[in-house]
This record gives sequence, C-alpha cells and structure tokens, in this order.
Amino acid sequence: MQPSLAPLSRRASKSQADPRSRRAALIVLLKKADHSFQRAAAAAGVDPAKVAIYGLRHTNIVRQILAAAPVRVIAVNHHTSVSRATELEKGREQFDTVST
Repeated sequence: MQPSLAPLSRRASKSQADPRSRRAALIVLLKKADHSFQRAAAAAGVDPAKVAIYGLRHTNIVRQILAAAPVRVIAVNHHTSVSRATELEKGREQFDTVST
C-alpha cells in the first residue's frame, strides 16, 4: 500500500463503531487509489478512460490460472469466496483449450 494511503486505511479500520464514517473513509481511499492508477496509466501511455484498476485483479487471476496455480489459493488471494473456486476451475479449462 502506498504510504500516503496508509493513514486513510487505518482511519477506515478504526471507525468500526460508525459504519457510515468507515464507508466514507474507504470511499476516499478508493478514490485516491484510482487517481494514482489513472496517473500511472497515463504515464505508461494508456488512455486512463479505457482502463480500470479492477482490471489488474482480473489480469492477475487469469495469469495465475494460466500458470496452473491451485484454484483455491487464487480464490483466497483475491478475496473470492471458495465457492467461486468451481467457476474458476471451469475458466481454467477454457484457457487450457485456448493455449494448446
């Protein structure tokens, strides 16, 4: 996590008593992270309007599937429920047929 975002993350986790303030702090955190991502995309020569930070998660999942990582490990690492592991396994079969 970027050092500039760490205080916001701590503030968001400390405000457990009031879900509204916790949600507001998380929204601020996400907006700052998205802004940083957009700046990085622009610096890389990619149109920030055509990419989203969420795409990095998807890309990472696909790369791990193609590398034959254990599906349950992928699910846990990406905060996906273990019940979704079956769907990921089906997705792996699709990628296996494409890559062969």
